[in-house]
Amino acid sequence: MLLAGDEFGRTQHGNDNAYCQDNEISWLNWEKIDDKGQALTNFVRTLTKLKGTFPILQRGRFLKSELNEALQVNEITWINASGVEMQQDDWGDGNMRCFGMLLDGRAPEDRD
Repeated sequence: MLLAGDEFGRTQHGNDNAYCQDNEISWLNWEKIDDKGQALTNFVRTLTKLKGTFPILQRGRFLKSELNEALQVNEITWINASGVEMQQDDWGDGNMRCFGMLLDGRAPEDRD
């Protein structure tokens, strides 16, 4: 879900439909990546390596937040900055600045 232009902080000068333009609006100049863009690129590179290292991050389907009755665990739990499971109201809270996900490796890989 990342686009190189987003990683490098590239603007399209307000054009949200630049994919259909073959000019400076949609071109990416790889020679002009600044320090901020390079830092974000390195961060994404690190995340990519993490994904390849840990099998729990290599699921081949969307994860489910439903309780597995047999194991009494959720495959994935969405948590707020306090580490508490997100509630419905939390998702619409305009003051919430971060959330996390807790993956439980005991949940079966291929559950329908």
